[in-house]
Amino acid sequence: MTSDSLRLFGQLLRDRRNAVGWSRQELADRAKLSDCTIKFLETAHHRPSRGTLIRLINIKELGLSWSDVPEVVAPCLLYTSRCV
Repeated sequence: MTSDSLRLFGQLLRDRRNAVGWSRQELADRAKLSDCTIKFLETAHHRPSRGTLIRLINIKELGLSWSDVPEVVAPCLLYTSRCV
């Protein structure tokens, strides 16, 4: 992810979190992540891991999908060692 795409993803995450009325801590609890991780993602201080992205995408209330995550490793890599 580039710094621009990190910033855009962080803004999207914050907007979706606010839309459902959750604090950073509430989202962190639901995603089984730390509040600091959510803060760092929303402020574009670090790149999310695939595991973090999976946890966030699996929270249906956020409505996130792989298409919301620019320049991420192809989802097929989650299940195999390489894309074919």
